[in-house]
Amino acid sequence: PHNFADDPNSFHGPPRKSNNTGAILTAIAIVCGMMMPICGGVIFGIVMTVRQAQQDFEFVTDEATWEGSAARSAYQESSDFIASGRYSEAQEVLESGLELDPERAALHNGKAWLLATCPDDAVRDGEVAVEHATRACELTNWNNYAYVDTIAAAYAESGDFESAIEWQEEAIRLGGGLAGRDFQQRLRLFRAGKR
Repeated sequence: PHNFADDPNSFHGPPRKSNNTGAILTAIAIVCGMMMPICGGVIFGIVMTVRQAQQDFEFVTDEATWEGSAARSAYQESSDFIASGRYSEAQEVLESGLELDPERAALHNGKAWLLATCPDDAVRDGEVAVEHATRACELTNWNNYAYVDTIAAAYAESGDFESAIEWQEEAIRLGGGLAGRDFQQRLRLFRAGKR
């Protein structure tokens, strides 16, 4: 006769209940309870980042005529150049786009942002950035918080931190909950006299 108790492949019945099962389940519940706010915060952060990007994109594509236009192509091409660190080429493309469509707020804003924040100091020009940011804001009745954020950065680049602070506070007010942490961070930099 075969002794099933000695056979490692034999069925030994249901697993025995450990005396520690209650404590283990309690510990798991506590850990899960602690992790939920953290995970929820991370998920909320991701959702808000995506919403911010969508909102910024809606501001950039602010008009129905934007779709399929040469100005949109110029904007997209300049974005590609910026992403690859080809800032002078991005600037040239934005200028060409503005020659085709001088009333396009997104192109004025794109050029202003590049001139105000470019990592290449040779491309930066605070005074010209203020001109283009002002035009972008005028074309949108000073209601586009992303463009008001740009004029704040342009003023900071030109050394006028008082105006930079004023416009950054306005961008935050206009953006409400959509104005991200980077808006607040720029405000702190401007208050410290930094760009």
